[in-house]
Amino acid sequence: MQTLIQILATLSALEHLYIMLLETVLTTSATTARVFSISADELRQPAVRTLFRNQASTTGFLPSFSSLPCGFRATGSGCSSCWAT
Repeated sequence: MQTLIQILATLSALEHLYIMLLETVLTTSATTARVFSISADELRQPAVRTLFRNQASTTGFLPSFSSLPCGFRATGSGCSSCWAT
């Protein structure tokens, strides 16, 4: 079960990193337009690019949290089974 949790957390983290890549580096690409159902003309607008980059900063933090199976190990919170081992 622990292996399944790690696999799913890794897949979730990779998905978030892909979305962050689309929102930051590939903002005006055809792939970004297709994935987010936005026209290429709208993606070229400075305001939209700024909004995408702001959203990407949040999206970038999510993989680091989702890869920890039981919460934040460094702070000691999370389920007790993480600390029992």
